[in-house]
Order: sequence, then structure tokens, then C-alpha cells
Amino acid sequence: MEHFSAGLGRGRPKADGTPVSDADLAVEQALLDLLARERPPQTLNYDVPPEKLSELAHFDGSLIVYRTAGQVTATCDNEAANLLTVNLMDDIVQGTKTVEEARKEFGEQTAAWLMNREAPYTEGIRFAQPDESQTGYVDEPVMKAPTVHQTVEKVKDRLGIGDQR
Repeated sequence: MEHFSAGLGRGRPKADGTPVSDADLAVEQALLDLLARERPPQTLNYDVPPEKLSELAHFDGSLIVYRTAGQVTATCDNEAANLLTVNLMDDIVQGTKTVEEARKEFGEQTAAWLMNREAPYTEGIRFAQPDESQTGYVDEPVMKAPTVHQTVEKVKDRLGIGDQR
């Protein structure tokens, strides 16, 4: 996999030392495309309270919180693991599970799913999803309008694109 992480392109030899050909690049791109399809991210509208961000970071590194947008994304190996991740995230946010309990549940649900046993956390989203208009973080601007205007004028002046009358 080290060759995949190095990125596509000529100029780097294959593992056996021979040069990279067009066919090699085509195969590598096809494999990367396949890997991308097999690892579908799951993005949901969901407001995570700021005080829960640290707990979620300790829970699972495959969970990304977009606080301003009011969204979360799970980037696991497969859809079942993504569903498991967001369902356990909700349990942590709601306070029904600690990080430790959620991690333990993750292992148990994953094992059950792999053995084709009942794993309800992998079968669908177990919480109500708000629509886009109900999520997101509206922040207070840190720069007031006059300061923004002055900054824009200063940048224009430095770039020589100010009023040229």
C-alpha cells in the first residue's frame, strides 16, 4: 500500500525497481477508484454540542464533526460501520453511553455483524434526523463591518486595485 499512498505518477519506480508504465497508472487509478467506492462516507445533519466534541474525538477517529455546517461524517470501511459509528455517536451525545461503553459496544456490534448475527446499530439510523434548516452553528462575527471595509480597502490599496479615477 505504500505505493498507493505515494500517489500516482511517473518518476517513481515500482516495487521491483522497473519504471511505472501507462498500464500501471491505469490499474492503480482503477484500484483507487474501487477503494473510494468501497469506503463510502456517511454524512448526516446533526448538531454536536461543543462540550461533546472531545468525547467524540476519543470515541472514533473515523467520525468528523462539521460544527458550522451542523453535520457529521463517518468514514469507516463500509456502510454498516458508518451506521454503527453515527448511532454510537448519538448515544454519547445523548448521554446514554460513555465513550468506553460506546467503544465496547462498537466491538460487540462489529463482531455480531461479521458473524451475520443481529447487530441493530448497523442496520439503520436509530435516531431522528433533523433537516438542514434545523442544524448548523450561527456564529457572531469577530470583525465588525467597518473593520471589514477598512481591511478590504487596505488590501486593494496594497494590490493596486483601488479606485483609479
